[in-house]
Amino acid sequence: MNILIIQQRNWAIKFGTFLSDKLKDKGHNIGCISVKKSTHNYLLNIGYTKNIWSHDEVIDDPKKYISKCNFSLDEMSDYLNINSVWELIQSQRNLVKDYNKKYYYSFKQSVTDQYIEYYIKSCFGMINEIFETFKPDIVISPVLNSFLHAMLNLYCEKNNTPIFGTTDSKVDDINIFTNSYLDNKGPFIEYLNQIREGNIKINYDDLREEKKFVKNKILELKSINKIDISQKITFNYLLNQIKMLIRSFKFKKNILGSTQDLSNPIIFFRDFFLKHYYSYKSKSFLYDNLDELNNFAFMPLLLQPEENIDLVSTRFNNQIETARLIAMSLPADMQLVIKDHPYMIEKRPTSYLEKIKHLPNVKIINSSIPNWKIFEKAKIVIATSGTSVFEASILDVPIIQLGNLGTIRMLPNVYHHNDIKNIKEKIKNVLKNQIDREGNYKKMLEYVHAAFVKGQKYNLWDDQILKNISLKESLFNNYCKEIERLTKYKV
Repeated sequence: MNILIIQQRNWAIKFGTFLSDKLKDKGHNIGCISVKKSTHNYLLNIGYTKNIWSHDEVIDDPKKYISKCNFSLDEMSDYLNINSVWELIQSQRNLVKDYNKKYYYSFKQSVTDQYIEYYIKSCFGMINEIFETFKPDIVISPVLNSFLHAMLNLYCEKNNTPIFGTTDSKVDDINIFTNSYLDNKGPFIEYLNQIREGNIKINYDDLREEKKFVKNKILELKSINKIDISQKITFNYLLNQIKMLIRSFKFKKNILGSTQDLSNPIIFFRDFFLKHYYSYKSKSFLYDNLDELNNFAFMPLLLQPEENIDLVSTRFNNQIETARLIAMSLPADMQLVIKDHPYMIEKRPTSYLEKIKHLPNVKIINSSIPNWKIFEKAKIVIATSGTSVFEASILDVPIIQLGNLGTIRMLPNVYHHNDIKNIKEKIKNVLKNQIDREGNYKKMLEYVHAAFVKGQKYNLWDDQILKNISLKESLFNNYCKEIERLTKYKV
């Protein structure tokens, strides 16, 4: 078979090249799209494959593959079966947001619309060339969480070419295979649907490990009295900062300027100062008191930029506006409570929180408050994705899910909704529903069981993969099973 692999970042070094070498040994032809220049150079140095395309070349020269794209943006959208490619491009943070103007990313785009149009067409052209020349039988990627991944995913679907990556199951550190950037297809989803449709029978009395996980998870959540959101100045932290500073002096000017991954010394010192300043300012911010709040809906803010909101839930990626619209749509005696993501405290200025605080019918509480204390009082959770949704589900709080993340939709007590215009009726209907605690518990056991059966416990980017040969072999065997499942070809 001709197998196309997306090689990116450290995954390429830790597992990606190991995977491709093993597949080569089995007689398969390997093609590659490299992401990040350092990855591309590494692959060239080891003589990885002659069939290699660089995504960074498209970034540097967005007209590079224009000749391979004969579509207008509208025709391309129709071909890919989506409303508009402009929705997908929201996930390309270094284009639609500007890291040079502001830490942590300005909401102003860093390049012109013309540049973005060229980039979109060139990405499509590169993919088109790959399919014309290399003709992949299957595509493998570490994840499916960016514009490139999404376009490649949709192109594959159009041409009946299987594709898969991995995603987080929210169960321990278990990762699962996914066949879509929306995480709505894959062996985990299929297995769970089979259970719920009655095609696979399970004995709930036998799910001892699953019950143990649910019980321990609830105990773990309720054992947290306060989330530590302070920036700890550890030796490893300082060492990492020194490494980043040294790397900043090697910065070479490019069309995008500085990014989160690579910056010049001025940007480095800006970031170092501001993240500690933001953290310090957050301590004096006048949050609302949770103890004084009773009848409310809860909306957790997400990390941003981040694929779950900028790619999968694009229409809700202006979180301030989403909060405003939800607050207006709640029953008149109900308030909206907001909590910022703990990891964003050092990344967002308090001015962002001030804008939320002064929205009508909105209260904002301290990020250090653990979610379970909020869930004890919240009547409903409204969110796109995130760990908060999983926690709310396991604690029997009803959730309205905005956006299209497929794994979230498989959790119990989750109601999918994508139209902000009529969310008022959705909220009313969900609030009227009786919570089926027994049914929810069984569905949660099914969810955890499916993760145990179809997933594997490992950290995608962790050094453990590099050092652990037996883990690599185990992962490789799982990848082979997924290839065989999708292609019906014995690897």
